[in-house]
Amino acid sequence: MPVDDSYIPGVQTPEGALRHVRENLREARHEAQESPGAVARKLNWPLSRVLKIEQSCRPAEPDDVAKLLDHYRFSAEAREHLLGLARRAAR
Repeated sequence: MPVDDSYIPGVQTPEGALRHVRENLREARHEAQESPGAVARKLNWPLSRVLKIEQSCRPAEPDDVAKLLDHYRFSAEAREHLLGLARRAAR
């Protein structure tokens, strides 16, 4: 069942959806006390990939967002919601 995101300002636009996903991923990394480099090493990615996902104005690939959501152990509901936003932003 999709999460009602109408209460979150701005997520109805692709830019707002992207911003919300980036903020959640960055916050999760901070809470996990991991550096972007540590995340990149654990996922066997170049550092630039993690940085671009967190900082870029361009949408990330939904598969990359899914891997980060799994890495940070988001709940199933939060994962579904944020992945849906990532897909919206990628359109």
